[in-house]
Amino acid sequence: MYSMHCYNIQYYHNLHDVARLAKVERYSSFLPWCKESRWIDSSHEVKIRPYPVSSNAILGVKFGIFNEKYISTVTYHYPLYIKAVASDDSLFKHLETTWNFSEGASSGLTLLEFKISFEFKDFLHQKCAKLFINKISRTMVNSFISETKRGINCYRKIKTT
Repeated sequence: MYSMHCYNIQYYHNLHDVARLAKVERYSSFLPWCKESRWIDSSHEVKIRPYPVSSNAILGVKFGIFNEKYISTVTYHYPLYIKAVASDDSLFKHLETTWNFSEGASSGLTLLEFKISFEFKDFLHQKCAKLFINKISRTMVNSFISETKRGINCYRKIKTT
């Protein structure tokens, strides 16, 4: 059974922040618990196109006693969304994270929806993840916003489901 979490916020910044999330090689510098992030194709460059583009990346995650790596297929459709799906079966039965971006009602307002659904192969991993999913989601979103704002945290939480 998958665990699903959704976190919605609005914040004041440019909609084109989605380009920051397309740069997988930067994940480990601002996303918590991400200790390694690199494209499998070392010559990969983010090319912003008006249609979805996908590529594979290796992501390393360290959370408490857990230190794991997995391959993720990252699809970005500038400036609408970034989706990452675990594409190997070493750690997860299922993992999908999606960052959706849309323009807000007023100038400079961006609506961000972060979704994560997952099921670990290992029972202990699954149990721990369910205990901390709210903290993990909130921290990931706040870290991304801090990255876009370079430390200035100015957002309003709308809804967490």
